[in-house]
Amino acid sequence: EPWVPQSELDRVLDARLDAAWVAAQWDAPGARVIGVDDRSNVSSDPSGQHLRWITPGGPFDPAHHFLVGTVAGDPWFAVAATPEGPSASLRQLAGVLPETDADVATTAVALVNWHRVAPYCGRCGTLSDVREGGHMRWCPTCDRQRFPRTDPAVIVAILDDEGRLL
Repeated sequence: EPWVPQSELDRVLDARLDAAWVAAQWDAPGARVIGVDDRSNVSSDPSGQHLRWITPGGPFDPAHHFLVGTVAGDPWFAVAATPEGPSASLRQLAGVLPETDADVATTAVALVNWHRVAPYCGRCGTLSDVREGGHMRWCPTCDRQRFPRTDPAVIVAILDDEGRLL
């Protein structure tokens, strides 16, 4: 079951294993980039109700350009950057974005933040290499793969028979 049932985001699980394919997506005609700043805000329109993306520029850098996935065949990338112009938090955008955009934004923030806080191997301390479009880090010393954490969270209210909160 997808986390966001109505999302059209395809995480291209098999295709992103091919580094050449991922790099080619950077130059694809419909490619888009969304910036994630150091406060985990994403680039948005001035109203803070829509994502604001840019067309990729310059050469592809697998260590800094993370493939979120594709939407209707168009690739979306995330980059750690201070967006020029307005930005908004996921909390601000959560209730107003369509499900696909919310899925793209959430995945972009998760990938960028993971790479910010975990660039080194947890076993030996070596700077790890980014692989699979940013969805895996590989340690050249330990030959160890690392993936982003996926910690489930649940908010629960326990009510008694009369509907009162415990």
